[in-house]
Amino acid sequence: MTVNVLHLVRRELLHRKVNFLLGTLAVLTAAGILSASLLLLRAHDEQTNALLAAKQAGLEARIAVLQANTVRAMNHLGFNIVILPRDQNLADWYAEDYAERTMPETYVEKLEASTLVTIENLVPVLRQKVRWPETQWTVILAGTGGGEAPPAGQVDIGAEVARGLNLRSGGSIELFGRPFAVRSVLREEADVEDIAIHLSLADAQALLGKEGRINEIRALECRAAWQDLPRIRAEVARILPDTQVIEKGSETLARVTSIRQVEEKGFAEIEHERAMRADLRASLTRLIGVLLPVLLLVCLAWIYLVSAENVEKRMAEIGVLRSLGFSSGALAVLFLLREVLMGLVGGMLGLALVLALWRVPLSAPLALLIPASAVAIALLGGISPVLRSVNRDPADILRGDV
Repeated sequence: MTVNVLHLVRRELLHRKVNFLLGTLAVLTAAGILSASLLLLRAHDEQTNALLAAKQAGLEARIAVLQANTVRAMNHLGFNIVILPRDQNLADWYAEDYAERTMPETYVEKLEASTLVTIENLVPVLRQKVRWPETQWTVILAGTGGGEAPPAGQVDIGAEVARGLNLRSGGSIELFGRPFAVRSVLREEADVEDIAIHLSLADAQALLGKEGRINEIRALECRAAWQDLPRIRAEVARILPDTQVIEKGSETLARVTSIRQVEEKGFAEIEHERAMRADLRASLTRLIGVLLPVLLLVCLAWIYLVSAENVEKRMAEIGVLRSLGFSSGALAVLFLLREVLMGLVGGMLGLALVLALWRVPLSAPLALLIPASAVAIALLGGISPVLRSVNRDPADILRGDV
């Protein structure tokens, strides 16, 4: 029986080519409309993602440039946070340009070993205004730790000191009875740094008799804490309760403000674009939600008429086959197999046509969904006339009473 049904299906396709092609065209149209709707939404989503990613990348690039400029400004400044002993009078510190009170150098190690996240690049400093015995000048002796400090036995001297002693890089001076090589002459700053002598922290501690002591810890604010001094103070106070934190105003803060403004404006633009694209997608979805059912109903009606015309033309054959012993189920399978083939061919052609026109990459689930939907549409459009015809009494059919 199965062989006979398959044979009849093949003969049906060969002898009713026009009808099969019309049905396939209806399914192709339905599959094309469904494919185009889904791919339109997918293309919109991909375009939205690409557009937002491009805007995000552009914003990140602008911020990166501003951050690089800020880092360079901070590196030139060297620090913008100063940690001082709690009992240091700030008026004296500002007036004398150094702290009279000192604190243990181990405080730096405590900060480095802590979970502090608001400041970084900690540099211990011992800075003091002294009378230079060899010249009787008043100078600032500044010993610093870290990688940029002069090596032991070497100094960096301010422009005024170099000018007064006619010194250049490679020369030598004597400090408190100890010889030091001049590593470099600092650029003229027109401030107290022009009379400063910078040396290693250990050399400064030895010259001043303050081994293991410092009077400043200089640091940079982490970007996460820029312009958030209360947070920095709270963190430092938790680790070093007998200290105080000072923020030095500079062009850095203005740069930080500009970065935040660019970020806020850029994020606002991205969110505005995201909202506009979401509104556009919602409009497309509503339009598709209205048009797609109407168009699919038209295609279903088309398939129904083609299938009804096909079985109507085959009524005599149906009556003969029923009288020869073919059950109504077997005949229904014959005609419905035709609908399945029609759905598969129309679905694949419709999907291929849309892909050829749009050239959009297709995901595996969508590649399976479209042909399956086309088969379902073909069966839905053809099942009613098929079942109605094969369930008629063969005697009525042969007498012409239908």
